[in-house]
Amino acid sequence: MRVVDIRRDDAFLTDALTELSFAAAARHAPNWLPTLERARATVLDATDAGHIARVLQGEDGVPLGWVAAEHTYSAVWEIHPLLVGVEHHGRGYGTRLVADIESRIEARGGAVAFVSTSDETESTSLSNVDLYRDPAGALAALDVQPGHALGFWRRVGYTVVGMIPDAEGPGMPSIHLCKRLG
Repeated sequence: MRVVDIRRDDAFLTDALTELSFAAAARHAPNWLPTLERARATVLDATDAGHIARVLQGEDGVPLGWVAAEHTYSAVWEIHPLLVGVEHHGRGYGTRLVADIESRIEARGGAVAFVSTSDETESTSLSNVDLYRDPAGALAALDVQPGHALGFWRRVGYTVVGMIPDAEGPGMPSIHLCKRLG
C-alpha cells in the first residue's frame, strides 16, 4: 500500500474515488453526496490549487480511501473529506490517511487541524434536539453511538470544540473538532 497525491488528470483514479465517495457517504452522511455527480465534484474540488489531496492505494493501484485538506486562515487547515471504502473500515486506513495529511499540513506551516461531522443518522445525543436552549450543556453531555465518525476522530486525537445547531437541516448539527499539530 502507498499514499500518493491525487492528480486531477488521472481519469481512472477520479472515477474510482467518485464511486468510493458516493458509497461511503451513503452510509454515514446520505444527504451530503446524494448523486455520483456531487461525489465527482467533491473529488475534483479537492484537487484545486492550494489543497492537499491524498489517496491510499492497494498494491493493484485501486484506492482504499482518500483525504483532502484546505488552508482556511492563519495556521488553521480543514480536513475534508476523509473517506474510506465501506468494505475497508476498521483496518486502520483512515488513521493512516489522517497521519499523512497532518504531516503535510505541518510541512506547510499548519498548526491546527479542523474537522466537522454531521449527524444525519441520529447517532449522537445532539440529533433532533433544540440545541439553542443550552448548547454548552448539550456538548458537555454528548453521547455518541458506535460507528459515528466522532468516535474515530476522538481516537486519532481530535477534541470536540463546538457545534452549529441545524447546520445540516433541522435537528442535524455540524459538530466541530480540532487538534493541535506538532
